[in-house]
Amino acid sequence: MALFPLPLSRRVIYWLLACVGVPLLFLVGLEIGLRLAGVGYPTSFWIQKTVQERPVWIPNWQFGWRFFPKKIARKPEAVVIPAKEVNDVYRIVVLGESAAQGDPQPEYGFSRMLQVMLEAHYPGTRFEVINAAMTGINSFAVRDIAQDSLCLQPDLFVIYMGNNEVVGPFGAGNVLKRFPTPLWMIRTHLAFQTTSLGQGMAALLGARDSGDPDTWMGMKMFDDLVRWESEPLQRIYSNFRTNLHSMLVRARCANTRYILCTVGVNLRDCAPFGAIHGEGMSVDTLLEWNALWEEAVQLETQGKVAEALDLYLALEELDARHAGVQFHIAQLLLATQNPSAAAKRFTRARDLDALRFRADSRINEMIREAAEFDSNTTLVDFERVLQEASEHGIAGSAHFYEHVHLNPQGNYLLAQTVLDSLEAMLPGDIQNAKIDPMLAFDEVLQQLAYTDWNAYQVLQTLAERINEPPFLYQSNHQEQQVFLQQAMRQLMETPQAEAMAQALEIYKNALDAKPNDSAIRSNYAGLLVAMGQIDEGLEVYRGLLRENPFDPTVPVRMGDAYTKQQKTDDAVTMYDLALTIRPDYNRAMYYKGISLANGGRIHEAIRLFEEFLVLYPDHGHGHVNLALLYKNQNQPEKAMAHLETALRLNRRDKLALNHYGVALAEQGKLEEALQHFKAALRIDPAFMAARKNFSMAIQKLNTATP
Repeated sequence: MALFPLPLSRRVIYWLLACVGVPLLFLVGLEIGLRLAGVGYPTSFWIQKTVQERPVWIPNWQFGWRFFPKKIARKPEAVVIPAKEVNDVYRIVVLGESAAQGDPQPEYGFSRMLQVMLEAHYPGTRFEVINAAMTGINSFAVRDIAQDSLCLQPDLFVIYMGNNEVVGPFGAGNVLKRFPTPLWMIRTHLAFQTTSLGQGMAALLGARDSGDPDTWMGMKMFDDLVRWESEPLQRIYSNFRTNLHSMLVRARCANTRYILCTVGVNLRDCAPFGAIHGEGMSVDTLLEWNALWEEAVQLETQGKVAEALDLYLALEELDARHAGVQFHIAQLLLATQNPSAAAKRFTRARDLDALRFRADSRINEMIREAAEFDSNTTLVDFERVLQEASEHGIAGSAHFYEHVHLNPQGNYLLAQTVLDSLEAMLPGDIQNAKIDPMLAFDEVLQQLAYTDWNAYQVLQTLAERINEPPFLYQSNHQEQQVFLQQAMRQLMETPQAEAMAQALEIYKNALDAKPNDSAIRSNYAGLLVAMGQIDEGLEVYRGLLRENPFDPTVPVRMGDAYTKQQKTDDAVTMYDLALTIRPDYNRAMYYKGISLANGGRIHEAIRLFEEFLVLYPDHGHGHVNLALLYKNQNQPEKAMAHLETALRLNRRDKLALNHYGVALAEQGKLEEALQHFKAALRIDPAFMAARKNFSMAIQKLNTATP
């Protein structure tokens, strides 16, 4: 019987089926099986839920897992967005990073100000300004959030981003120490992570010791210096441009408008975080440079402006790429009444800053170019608006808390500028109902219930923030400390009881006008608890929890309130509820342990902190608390080991220094103990526990000395 060979075309088809089709079918089957088995997590930014029988959208707290290791993944603010009915509301979605979110107080940020300004300016229209910004992310995540937010049926997107392109996911200076790869590889990776198969593989690989941090510790985690002219930085710029254009194209396809903002940063009062020399400097040149630098700094300290400026200009001749030199020249030019030249130098110092936490000139130019590219996009050139609103045209502490985060004046200016551009984009019937003038700054703060109590809270947060790297190493760090201390002293001129009573009145007036405003109610509850009206505060929190049962911060605050009342069981119940909502909420787990310890349930507290430190071994205060529990159980060796670990993690941890000093004093090592108490007091001179322990150690030492 004769055998007839198959035609070549059919053989090719069979070969493709064997090599491609069969593996593809296997992978599809595996993916379906994994999904049926419940492997994986949702990756869309918004998830549909039901609250009080109403369909709503809530942010997905697991969204950041594709961009960060799970333990340090950034999370969105917990909000509830009603499903949109046709034409019942004009909906604006704000996209971006921490500056867009309103850090360190989102409840008084740009999006909240824009909301109240729109409501007052157009009283016949219902507006919703939805804050979909997140800390720590960059254009890779924002691009996906923009796409996912189309489910909300927004009328407009407002984008304010660009500070995190280098330090955020897939950037050259990111905390994961992974250098940027080609864009197609990043997008392939992110797409694969939307599948159960990809997430399962990531979980298996993540189970190994990857060297990634276990606890988010803010900006001090970032230490990779990136040169202005480096190849990785050029790739980051290219990726940013492509991501931005991709977002605009998608919006045009969905017939959605964009307002695209350039990014303002603190130039005048924020020294570079990292300054490095240009490549190729010889040893002799470097030695000469260092000697001139020391002399220039000394002259500047002595107030000899002209002589110091001459030396800094000589340093620039040796190395024009050093950000620190540019910043000092800028300061001295400003002191010699040459603001236009100073402005250029401040900008140059920012652009050369090797720890790139601030959007630079090229980022803002790409934003301007992208806005020109798309007819559906309106540019808000906030960098230039800020320049015009600043003394000598140089943005500084008048509008910023520190490097990029806007203070209330800065947030108001951004909201005002966006509103000016937004007016022409609104439908005609809305425009015709406009009421002038626009709300003034003080009126906006009044409607948002911004009080001196809130202002003092944020200054306390900032005081802690700038006493950590990288702020600690800035050349004008002492000036920043003095500025904050003066601002705090001003607020402290009003006695605390009087300030709280004034704040309470402001909150009540704001709630009379906006009784359903969850942000105002949450802060109001916090104020009531702080004033000792704990039951009243808890009642407000219960209402918030009914309206948003997906926000774990509310039961945690309730747990804190019950702890103040020494109701340990109720506090533990609330912390457990928070962990049910978000199982990885380390703050809930941490304070549950403290509550158990305060309630005398020591063995339970020890077990919980041991579990906590398995999950978060880099959590310094977790080690301190476990040490205190072991000390309570008369296990000093274990206590000392955990205190040593806490100090190894952070030599500036005042609590660890103080408790380690106590342990040393108990062992009779008084000289060593005194050094630790001194170190704690250098960090916080008002730390009364360390001051008391220092005095007691001195007395013991004097008594023991013949």
